[in-house]
Amino acid sequence: MQTPILLIASTTLHLFDALIIALSSQKYAFYLYYIDRDSIDDIYFKTLQNWEGNPFREMTLLCSNKTTLYQKVISKRRTIASLIDAVEELQPRSIIVGNDRKTETAALISYLNNQYPIDYMDDGLHSYLLEKRHPLQYTFLDNWLKYLIYGYKIYIPPCVGCSSSIRYLYLYAPHLRHIKLKRKKAFELDTSCLHTPQVQSWLKMVINTLKIDLGALHTDIQGVLFLPHPKMLTPTIYQKLQEKLRHRSHIAIKCHPRDNISVTYFPSHKIIPQELSAELIFLLYPQLKVYSFASTTLLMAKWLAPKLKVYALEFSQNDTPMQKLMQQNHIPLLSIDTIDF
Repeated sequence: MQTPILLIASTTLHLFDALIIALSSQKYAFYLYYIDRDSIDDIYFKTLQNWEGNPFREMTLLCSNKTTLYQKVISKRRTIASLIDAVEELQPRSIIVGNDRKTETAALISYLNNQYPIDYMDDGLHSYLLEKRHPLQYTFLDNWLKYLIYGYKIYIPPCVGCSSSIRYLYLYAPHLRHIKLKRKKAFELDTSCLHTPQVQSWLKMVINTLKIDLGALHTDIQGVLFLPHPKMLTPTIYQKLQEKLRHRSHIAIKCHPRDNISVTYFPSHKIIPQELSAELIFLLYPQLKVYSFASTTLLMAKWLAPKLKVYALEFSQNDTPMQKLMQQNHIPLLSIDTIDF
């Protein structure tokens, strides 16, 4: 009987992390818990379940009801209890979490109190750059309040992946991990498996299920501009982008999932549907040029599909840690004043 390993994902990126890890070894039985989802009809989860190449022994979807604060707390409590039950039933060889600061996983880690080896799989940008945070965030007071609210002792580490319980790291660029993670042993996630016909068949299942016709991306569209959250976009930036994209209909626009504003600024451009994750675009359309602000989006494009041409838009000449990270990943910085899409 194969030894079980429990994977806990809460984002689409974590789902790809988990898939890479599960496909990398047939020695273990991988059990996937996909938590904090909005709906039981999650397309990525359902298609993965129905995919004949599915490497997971079992998959469980846990949703969060965010209708009210009360419902959110209750659903998160249920998720924590479900994760504890899963560990006690499976007695896994190890547990791999996508974010050790997320309430549900932090509560599980605190509850287990080093009874099981716990590893971390890449959560994106903050595996490489330290997050700016409020002075009261992730303090004893914050942990105590969460204990009162959720009913479980919770320790939120100040940096992602930094929990003292975390043993190993599974990262896309281990050599670039931030200084707080340097003492932990890290392994590189091999994205080559995502480009195999086996995995590509799952990606196409997702596209077909979403009923999105992306044929134009093979012909009419040469690049995609990924926009950040609207709070990052000032009227000046919108104006600059409008000027540069005028008569550039071959550039499609992909808005942030919580952005209902930006579409009004680009009425003549193709808008990529919100349901389609950036990861799918990168993996299915490696001929595209990808533009964005210096962000996790560009890093994931570079790591998931190394053949993609990826560019960071630069709106100021300030030399920031983010821009340095882009350069370390060989992502060109293009000034918005001189760029020609």
